[in-house]
This record gives sequence, C-alpha cells and structure tokens, in this order.
Amino acid sequence: MHDHPQRTKLALIAAAVGLLMTGCMETNRQRLESVYTAYHQGDYSTAYRGAVELSLSGDPDVAEEATLMAGMSAYRNRNLAAAERELTRVARGRNPALIGDALASLGMIHAEQGRYDLAAHELLDAVAHLSDQGKANAYFYAAMAQRKIGKWPAASANLALAARHSRDPAFQQRVAQEQRVTGFTLQVGAFSDRANAQRAADAVARQAAALGLGQPRIVWATGDHRRRLALVQVGEFSHYAAAAAMSTQLGPTKAIVAPRLP
Repeated sequence: MHDHPQRTKLALIAAAVGLLMTGCMETNRQRLESVYTAYHQGDYSTAYRGAVELSLSGDPDVAEEATLMAGMSAYRNRNLAAAERELTRVARGRNPALIGDALASLGMIHAEQGRYDLAAHELLDAVAHLSDQGKANAYFYAAMAQRKIGKWPAASANLALAARHSRDPAFQQRVAQEQRVTGFTLQVGAFSDRANAQRAADAVARQAAALGLGQPRIVWATGDHRRRLALVQVGEFSHYAAAAAMSTQLGPTKAIVAPRLP
C-alpha cells in the first residue's frame, strides 16, 4: 500500500520543522555554554552581549538562565544599572534554582551603592533559595550591610548563622574576626615603625580633640606577609555614614573608615 503523495509531503515538512526546532534548541544551549566560557575567562562584554541575545530568544530552555548571566556579566563589567535590571527580572521569575543567585547579587549591588538596608533585605531573602556556602555568604554580607546602618545585634545574629552554614575553615575564621568588631573608626595611617605611628597620632591629636573624637590610639595588627603594623586610629562610630562624614573634617590627613576592634 502506497502513501498518498500529499500526506508524504506534509510528513516530510513536519519532520524537517522538528529537526530545525531541535537544532535551534541545541544551538541555544551551545550558545549559552559559550556565554559561560566568556564569563569565566573574564570577557564580560562578550558574555553580556551573548546572554542578552539569548534572553530575548523566547527559548524557555535558556532564556531565564541567560538573563541571569546577562546580569552577572553586567555586574562584573561595572554596569550596575544593567545588572540591576537583568537580575531583577530573574528575582521576580519562577525558577527557584536562579532566584537565590539573583537576589544575592542584587544585594551586593545595593551595598556598593550605599543602600545598605535594601542590600540586607535582598541578601536575607536570598537565603531561602540558597544552600551550604551560598547561604553562609548571604548571611555574612547581610551582616556587613546591617553593620553599616548600625544594626549591630541583627548583624551579630547573622554572622553566627553564616558560621553555622559553612564548612570552610577559612570562611569561619573570617567570620570569627568580624565578630570581634565593635564599631567603626577613622584610620589615619599604618606604619611598620612605632615612632612614625606616634608622629602621625600627634599630628592629628589637636584636630581630633576639637571634633570630639578623643585621643588617637595606636593599635597593632598583622598585615600582608605577616608584617606587624601600627595602625593610628581615632574615634568610634556605630554608623558607617557618620564615620565617613567625619573623615573629611580631619584636615589634610587622609583618613579611611575601618572596623574598630576592642
């Protein structure tokens, strides 16, 4: 029995369309792999362009993942506006495997822009969608953001949660160091020689007293290559913004905001 010619023609067309669609899906997945390769090689501009194209392809197999990569690539390339736009799309999406990374990255962007309350909110929202070290990192950076706005008890609680969810000894040591921080201070120099540190402290003492910051102090710390450094610090602040504002009033001395240890 022979097939009808018209039916045979339609079947061949359908098969060809199916092959084309399958090929398209495979090609998009391969293109996404190329985006990942460019990203991991540090070619964020190429990764961003490829990811944006895929995010607009309408291919449900890769579109949302490509949007995440577009946001991550823009973030690495310091295009924070584009990064926030793309990552917000993913955070509002339906793929639970991607939402956590998107929220955590948004939190880091907000922190860089000084929006610490929003940063902590996004990072803590990310916790529910992350696991293991990813969850620990989200707790840690949420705590760092909370400290900037004076929420020290909440920050302390989240640092404890960060340590609990990590199995990385180096990370746990970092958390332990941060748990010792009691506030912010202004650091006017770091010296390997105590005499030089004392001269720097004397130079800033009068202006510090006039600003109500008290007397400068010298704190010993371990720097790069285990070098002992004498840090010259003055004042104590619970809010980062207050410390940053005061740093501009110490005259010609260049002061940076630093964590204050007991």
